[in-house]
This record gives sequence, structure tokens and C-alpha cells, in this order.
Amino acid sequence: MGFFSKIFGRKNKTEIYEAEKTIALSDNVKDRLKVAKNPKTSKDILFYMAQTDGSAEVRLAVAGNKGTPVQASEVLSKDKSEDV
Repeated sequence: MGFFSKIFGRKNKTEIYEAEKTIALSDNVKDRLKVAKNPKTSKDILFYMAQTDGSAEVRLAVAGNKGTPVQASEVLSKDKSEDV
């Protein structure tokens, strides 16, 4: 069973959003990376992660995610990390 299947299973959109939000706020970089890389992650969550995540690796994953909203581009273009 995959990571997202374990966490999300057969949940409705609100439950999935809440699970993504919980992970985005967690201290677990590995889990945040998985959320940041998932093209099905909520655009709101991806935008939040672009603005606030303390890990340059996570912000880079958000920048490379095709599901990231265009509004995050401005935030990410001003990122303190050159890699992002």
C-alpha cells in the first residue's frame, strides 16, 4: 500500500485537504516532500508550502509540481535559496 493510500484511503475532498494540511504543518520533511511533489495536492496547500515551508528541498519540490498555482511563482522566484 502506497504512502497516500495509507493516509488518504477513500476520503472525501475535505478529509484529504485536512490530511494534507496536517502534513504541511508537520516537522516530518520526508512526508512534506511527498505532499509537495504530488500533483493532486490542493493548490492552497502548495501555495502555503511555497510561502512558509522551512525546507528549501520542499519549496523546490513545490516549484517543480505541475499542480502548483501560478500565484506561487512570484513567491518562489524571491526564495532565499538559489536552488528554488
